[in-house]
Amino acid sequence: MRHVVLCATLVAGLTGCSFSDDGGNTPAGLGPQTSLVTAVTMGVNSAQLAVGGTVQLQATPRTSTGAGTSAKSIMLWSSSAPAVASVTQNGLVTGLTPGTANIIANFDGHTGQAAITVTAASTSR
Repeated sequence: MRHVVLCATLVAGLTGCSFSDDGGNTPAGLGPQTSLVTAVTMGVNSAQLAVGGTVQLQATPRTSTGAGTSAKSIMLWSSSAPAVASVTQNGLVTGLTPGTANIIANFDGHTGQAAITVTAASTSR
């Protein structure tokens, strides 16, 4: 009986494998083996910036063991208040108007967030 091993790279650093024989049956004890992301941690939980200012946020997808992965390229970023603070898909936040916004990093349904406070730009005379 010939056994087939199928492996696929799901995301950089995360690999899943399955084992089966010619008939597609999985031998006992050889089910799918995957290292899946279970959480997203943020480099900071909050930040303050002036209108027109920027701050670079970092988010790390983590496995169930707490290990960070290098799969940051598919992190999706969003702002709860895009009129207050915008965020690029690289995590760069820009203050637009005074107020507060939560910046959310989403990796496969797991999220981390940072509270951003935008203050009025200072005027100097």
